[in-house]
Parts: sequence; C-alpha cells; structure tokens
Amino acid sequence: MTTITTIVTPAISTPARVAAFVGAVLMSATVLGATVSGMQGSVQFETPQVVVLERATISATALN
Repeated sequence: MTTITTIVTPAISTPARVAAFVGAVLMSATVLGATVSGMQGSVQFETPQVVVLERATISATALN
C-alpha cells in the first residue's frame, strides 16, 4: 500500500512573499504615476486655438 505525504510548509518563505508584495505595490504606483503624468497637458496645448475655414449649413431632407 502506498502512503501519500503532504507538505505543510509553504513553498515560498514569508519574507520573500512580503518582498514580492512590496515590489508589486511599488511597481503599481510607478505605472499609475507614469500614466497620470503622461495624461497631463503641456504648456504648448493649454491655449486652445480654433480655426474656422468656412461656414457649413446642414439641413435634413424632407421625407414626404
């Protein structure tokens, strides 16, 4: 008869898990910060410039 033994100890130590968690939080904050800073407008685009070349009139055609 074969006996199966289960291993109760975790495969990764607790300090390694804590280090991995801290690293994941730091990387997540870095990516979020880079995304937010990339979405900020620059001084060049803060003053909107509207250029109108010609006037267009749109009207619907009658169905009856």
